[in-house]
Amino acid sequence: MDIGNCRYRLGGFPKRQTTTRKSKVIEMLIFEDKLPVTGRTEIKERIKGVSTRLGIDPNWLMAVMHFESRLNPGAVNPYSGATGLIQFMPQTAKSLGTTTEALKTMGFAGQLPYVERYYARMLPG
Repeated sequence: MDIGNCRYRLGGFPKRQTTTRKSKVIEMLIFEDKLPVTGRTEIKERIKGVSTRLGIDPNWLMAVMHFESRLNPGAVNPYSGATGLIQFMPQTAKSLGTTTEALKTMGFAGQLPYVERYYARMLPG
């Protein structure tokens, strides 16, 4: 995936969403409601951790994953064989030390390290 192209298709980097409840600001991620209910808090924390290490807005990462797979780690493109949260192509998966077959069996927790490795190579800095 070309980061510049994805940024263009997604309309730039999304802004953070917040809501106020009892004088506390609660940070919400876009498409948060699309995450699995079971383990949602842990997934959100992992996404925020990956985003912090990469120096990107976690909402941008959520937008990319939603655009590519609708936040479905088991998503497979029937034409290209692209698999997972950010639709890893078979050759890309291989370059990251895995396969699309292995990615299909992983959940969020299993795929996020590969998402991080991919973007660590692609992002400037």
